[in-house]
Amino acid sequence: MKVHKFLKRGTSHSNFCEDFLFFQEMPDNYFVAAVFDGCSGGKESHFASTLYAKVFKNICKNGVFITEKLTLQELMADILFQSIMQIDELRQKLNLAYDELLSTVVLLVGNSKTRKARAISIGDGLIVIDGKKHRIDQNNQPDYLAYHLIELRNKFNFMQWLDENQYQFDIEEFSDISISTDGIFTFIREKLKSTDDELEFDYINYLTKDNYLIENSAMLARKCNILKNKHQLQNYDDLAILRVVNEA
Repeated sequence: MKVHKFLKRGTSHSNFCEDFLFFQEMPDNYFVAAVFDGCSGGKESHFASTLYAKVFKNICKNGVFITEKLTLQELMADILFQSIMQIDELRQKLNLAYDELLSTVVLLVGNSKTRKARAISIGDGLIVIDGKKHRIDQNNQPDYLAYHLIELRNKFNFMQWLDENQYQFDIEEFSDISISTDGIFTFIREKLKSTDDELEFDYINYLTKDNYLIENSAMLARKCNILKNKHQLQNYDDLAILRVVNEA
């Protein structure tokens, strides 16, 4: 299994990248991956997305117990429920306002041996499953997890909320999955000196499906440099992208 990760500040943000990402291998061939996009309208949004990643990391290392009968749906639910509990505890301990905790979450859990995976988007983002793109766009009004911290501490309410989320994908057999924040849709041409062919260039496919440089651990960084230098394309908004390629 190859894992490619890339985080890049957008040209519209002069100080901080408000996105973050996380990947963790688990026992018995399980893995957990996520990208986070802090709300630009919130306070210190880079803090929210980074905090979420640290909480997810802590849960995967110390709070998840892999068993033989564990399903991916159960694993996802366990991680999300624990994250809600921990984030709300930190909110109280650090006296954080809710607008300091606004970040979207695109979460992927899977097993490289069974080739099964499950993905969910809580807010805007992109999930690409073996080349098929699933864009989640909530008209710039993401339903942030932080809006539900108190109500979802109740396990029954949480399970009902999770069941009602319409942006979930159950994947029976995957070869190549990418998850990304919505910054991937904001690549713009800084210099209008491109040919007609370049204007039609599918850069999302280039990043999430094309296998050029697939053996290079810096593939996504290299490709973003090519997009900038050859096609004059750069992301206007911050970008966090994570691609998992399951080798045959």
